[in-house]
Amino acid sequence: MRIRFDEPMVPVARVGVTSQPPATLTPQVAGIWRWIDSRVLVFTATKGRLPGATTFVVTMPAGTKALSEAKLAEDLRVDFRTSRSRS
Repeated sequence: MRIRFDEPMVPVARVGVTSQPPATLTPQVAGIWRWIDSRVLVFTATKGRLPGATTFVVTMPAGTKALSEAKLAEDLRVDFRTSRSRS
């Protein structure tokens, strides 16, 4: 899963670094978050992929701050569903 921001969120020195994410993923899945760009945060599940046939909610909380000091005024929520696993 990738989250792309409109403006830089972290300094270039943090690109590639495992990070405490500004977002939450529900239901929780074991994995790591890391910045692949100053504007792109990636979640990689420990088991290689997210569980199939599952609805997930990604929430970015109000107050999340960009490098410019701009803050998200209210929570941002995105829902998505993974396809069924193939046997």
